[in-house]
Amino acid sequence: MGEAAIRVEEFEEDDKLVVRADVPGVNPDEDIEITMTDGILRIMVQRKKETKHEGKRHYRSELQYGSFVRTIALPAGATDSDVKAKYEDGVLEVKIPMNGAQAKTKKVAISRH
Repeated sequence: MGEAAIRVEEFEEDDKLVVRADVPGVNPDEDIEITMTDGILRIMVQRKKETKHEGKRHYRSELQYGSFVRTIALPAGATDSDVKAKYEDGVLEVKIPMNGAQAKTKKVAISRH
């Protein structure tokens, strides 16, 4: 569904840029990929449609399924060293240190709590 599908909030806390993304209903080990390239944070999410409801009578479906991407231009000083990401209660939180030069490309691992 594109850029607008993933809602985020950004703020600075303890010399780190914190980006929180609302991505409920996914498995972070399989469905989320986070990369940083040339000062751009990219969050990619794949929300799969559940098949256990097939063959049943549906009244309404407002949930969105498919691939979603959000790119965020990082401020000067954001660095890929020691980037942390966690997923808890449907919210992905990425913490990016604000203390150095930006690197080329780095994939960020996600921990579960």
